[in-house]
Amino acid sequence: TAMMRGSVAFSKCPTPREEITFSWRQVSGTTTINASTYLATRGSEIAFPSWLLKEGGTYELGARVSLSGDASTSSESIVTIQVGLAPLTAHIKGGIGIQASTITILTLNASQSRDLDVGPGESLGLVYQWSCGISDGQMLNPCRDRQGQLLSFEQTAVITVPPLTLAKTQDAPYVFTVLVTKSGKTPAFFQMPVWLKEEEVPRIDLQAETGIRLSDGRVRINPGERFKMSAICSISSGVPSPLTWSLNPVLGFADMAFTRSKTILTLEAKDGSRTESLAMESKFLIVFPDSTQLFSPGNSYRMTATCTLASSGMSSSSSIDILVNSPPKGPECTICRLGLPGCVQKGEAIFDTFRYSCANWADNDSPLEYQFGYSANGQTTILAWSREPFVDFIFPEAKKIITTVAVRDSLGANTTSSDLVTTAMVNDNRRRLLDTTGSAASRQLLTSRRNFDGSAITPEDNWIRMDALITDAQDRNDNKKLNLLASAIATQIDGWVNEGTFTLQEGMVKKSEILRAVATTSGMAVKSPDFVCEVFSVVSSVVARSAMLNF
Repeated sequence: TAMMRGSVAFSKCPTPREEITFSWRQVSGTTTINASTYLATRGSEIAFPSWLLKEGGTYELGARVSLSGDASTSSESIVTIQVGLAPLTAHIKGGIGIQASTITILTLNASQSRDLDVGPGESLGLVYQWSCGISDGQMLNPCRDRQGQLLSFEQTAVITVPPLTLAKTQDAPYVFTVLVTKSGKTPAFFQMPVWLKEEEVPRIDLQAETGIRLSDGRVRINPGERFKMSAICSISSGVPSPLTWSLNPVLGFADMAFTRSKTILTLEAKDGSRTESLAMESKFLIVFPDSTQLFSPGNSYRMTATCTLASSGMSSSSSIDILVNSPPKGPECTICRLGLPGCVQKGEAIFDTFRYSCANWADNDSPLEYQFGYSANGQTTILAWSREPFVDFIFPEAKKIITTVAVRDSLGANTTSSDLVTTAMVNDNRRRLLDTTGSAASRQLLTSRRNFDGSAITPEDNWIRMDALITDAQDRNDNKKLNLLASAIATQIDGWVNEGTFTLQEGMVKKSEILRAVATTSGMAVKSPDFVCEVFSVVSSVVARSAMLNF
């Protein structure tokens, strides 16, 4: 899904402000976007589902903002979208190699080759070109049948080699290659080694049901995720014995952990074929006694399924190589007050903004995404995933604030980091100190201000200022800023009620205003799963004090 977000900044001139309305239009494009479905919104965000935009296409979209009460007061910005081309992927089923017999039909299946720019249910439009070679120790020579004729194949996703066509293999396997082509795309190829015996052996079709298949046939999984494989064992007649599974390398007491964590489902077809599915919970695969995780990041493993003929004892096996993804890495994140040179680490609760930044994180599987959050006074706010490596936090007063960030790569492997923040009251009730502790020394972050006439700022004064911030974010349709404000201010209201500064009734009224603003702005936002989770987290903070809901 592709999403666009517009942002608005009011002029600093002393002109009236009111709610902003967005309108979207397509200026030009390779294909026409259905405006009533995808562009008809007054909100600041639009989204396009996968495969809506044409691969390799160019689109120009315009976003116009105007005052709700005066459409003639407006401004428009036009952005150009260039849609890239996803590469072709070629694949032959069979794991890292196929074991078969010269006296049975040999089937090679490349139907899992893909053009990722083609949506589900649409024709792939791929052309398959097959070849076969065998090495003489120095070069790969074309395959020939027993009469010395060169083998030729149809240009289809699945090909077969009749029985008694090829001789049994000796020191080197036959290497079957499929070249997948499509107009306008770079071709992709995949090679599969095939070993042949003169006796019948069971044929195993091994397939990874989870994980990401790489171009070389390996499967990449994330640490701690469920990993599932399936294997079909078939013979020309009779019933094969149950499959046996093994994992290498396996060290020490890992055999016990491997046995406990696997679940096997077996299905037998009328033709005698046997299908088994192996499910593994990698987070439980622990090597004893040193508690090293078996599926640890950066390591490679080989999973093998073996099937045996009960009548002759002949067996064959098929394997898949598993690569465990490593999560992103980076330096310590920093938190600094915005609007001042350097990294100033002091300011005012609610009204000063602190940028929590995780710069220079890296991973081979880009782009990276970041999910920020914080906990204060027993309430936790988790924001939606974003490609921006920073967030501009607004903090309430609290004795302890824990800021967190999760960073994940494009395949979903993630790592987390956190910083501890504490607040303390000073005796004259005019200052607030916010200290962060971690690898660095404690740093002062928060102080409060006074009114222009020198009088102390009261909580009611602060609420008026907070309400103005909420109205500003709502008028600009800035749901991200509004969610941050709503969570922090709601926590602040809870603190005031606990201190007796406001009654439950007064706190309830103020929180009601916050909820109305969140509901209005969220109603015009793109309802992505991440955004829904963010709003749920924010609303949970607002309604956390159940006593305020009794009025």
